[in-house]
Amino acid sequence: MLEMVRLLAEHISRWCMRASLVLILFNVTARTTRAQGWSWSFEKVDSGAKFTSLAVDTRGGVHVSYTDNSSHVVKYAFRSGESSRWYTMVIEEKLGEATTRIALDFDSNPHICYPDRTSLKYAYWNGKRWVNQEISPGGAKEYTCSLAISSEGTPYVSWYQVRSSNGASYQHIRTAVLQDGAWLARTLDFDGEAGKWNSTVVDNQGRPFVSYSIFPTGELKVAQFNGKEWEVSFIDSIVKDSSKVIRGMGNCLRADAHGTLHVSYFSDKELRYAVQQGGRWLVQKVDDISSPGSWAGYLSSLGFDLAGNPHISYDDGGALKHAYWDGTRWHVQIVASGGRGAYRYSSLGVGPDDTIYVSYRDSQDGSLKVAVGRSADNARYAAAPVAFPNKN
Repeated sequence: MLEMVRLLAEHISRWCMRASLVLILFNVTARTTRAQGWSWSFEKVDSGAKFTSLAVDTRGGVHVSYTDNSSHVVKYAFRSGESSRWYTMVIEEKLGEATTRIALDFDSNPHICYPDRTSLKYAYWNGKRWVNQEISPGGAKEYTCSLAISSEGTPYVSWYQVRSSNGASYQHIRTAVLQDGAWLARTLDFDGEAGKWNSTVVDNQGRPFVSYSIFPTGELKVAQFNGKEWEVSFIDSIVKDSSKVIRGMGNCLRADAHGTLHVSYFSDKELRYAVQQGGRWLVQKVDDISSPGSWAGYLSSLGFDLAGNPHISYDDGGALKHAYWDGTRWHVQIVASGGRGAYRYSSLGVGPDDTIYVSYRDSQDGSLKVAVGRSADNARYAAAPVAFPNKN
C-alpha cells in the first residue's frame, strides 16, 4: 500500500505541472451538519463523479472507484486513515458509459469492475501497479456489475448482459470466477431482465452469494454457489407481498461477521431491508421515497457498525439520505440536500473505529465528495439489527 501511495503521489505531481485542475482535487471543505445523533463533515475529492463505490480497509484507509462526469473515464481515489489528503488516478479512459464497483482483498488492495460496451473490465492493484483484464468479451454489458474477493483472494464478478455476441437481445445476469488464471463465466438466471441490479458477496466461510432483481415482474432473488451449481431462491416477491409492487431495484447484499445475509433494496416507492433468519427472509420498510425516474436513482449501499447494526445510504428525490438501525427502530436523516443534479450515486463504508464514509456526487457542482459521519455521543447501539417484526 505504501508503494501505491508513492506512485499516486508521483502521478499527482506530474499533473500539477500541466494543469491547475489538480488543486481542486485536494480541497477539503470544513462544512459540518448535525442531525439525529450523527455529525457529518464533507471532503471534496475530485471535480466530477458518477457511479461511486466506496470501501474502507482495516487501517481506516478509504478507497473510492468512480467515473468522471461523462461516465467514460474510470478513476480511483484513496486517502489513508491518518491523513485528509486524497490521491486520484485514472484506471481507464475512452469507455462506454460505465458504472463501477470496488472491493478490497485481504491485503487491502482494491479490485474494481466496470462494463465497457461489449466487454466487462476488471482492474486490481497487485501491490506495485494496476493490472487490467477483460472478462467474457462479446455482447453488450450495461447497467450494474458487482464483485467480491474471498479471504484466499479469489474474485467473483457478476454483471448484466444486455445483448449476446451475435447482437441478439439477451438481458440476463452472468457471473464469473477466476480459477487457475482463467475466468469461468456462466449465465446465472434465464428469467426475463434478470440482474439489471445485482450485488455479490463472499461470507466468512468463503461461500459466494449474488442478489439480483427480476424486472419488470418485480422479484428479488438470491443465489448461492454450492461448489457445483448456483442454487436460487426468493428474498422478496409479489407472491409474498400483497402490495403487488415492483421490488429488487438497487439491491446491496452483505454478510455480517456471523455469516448472516442482509440486503437493502427498493420497491417503487420504498427503501426496504431484509435479513435471512431461520431459512426465511424477514422484510421491513425503512423509508418512503419519491420515484427516482431512472434506474440510476435506485442505488442503495449497506454496511454495519461494530455492534452489527446496519447503515444504508440512498437517494430520495435528489437528496442523499442515511438510515440506521439503533437496535429498536430505524432512524433516517438527510446528509446532503437535493440540488441541480438528479442523482447522488452514493456508496457507504464503515471504518474500524465506527466512522461512516459515504461517497457521492455533489448536487450543485457535480464534484466527488465523501461525507464523514461520527456518532455525536459515541454511543454504542445494542447489537440487535434483526430484531424487528416481519413486514409480511
